[in-house]
Amino acid sequence: TDLGTLEPSSNLTREQGFTFVYRYLESRGAVKDEAEGAELTDYEDWDAVSEYAQRPVSVLSALGIISGDGGYVTPQANMTRGQMAKVLCMTL
Repeated sequence: TDLGTLEPSSNLTREQGFTFVYRYLESRGAVKDEAEGAELTDYEDWDAVSEYAQRPVSVLSALGIISGDGGYVTPQANMTRGQMAKVLCMTL
């Protein structure tokens, strides 16, 4: 994937979806720089979260928007439409 390419028909990883939502919240002033996030180490697979997505995953988790599944956040897995819809509903 070229970072400069939109690729609208490509799959979306969970961490990418979380990052989109986080950046939207941040742009609306809903996330403050000093906001505390959840500990990534609360997730068994915390070390699989890409660096760019660590703060988004942490903050969305602390806000209760995401909760993982059985102790895993599975950041590299693709999101289903249902999962993204749930994240968006929890965000709103």
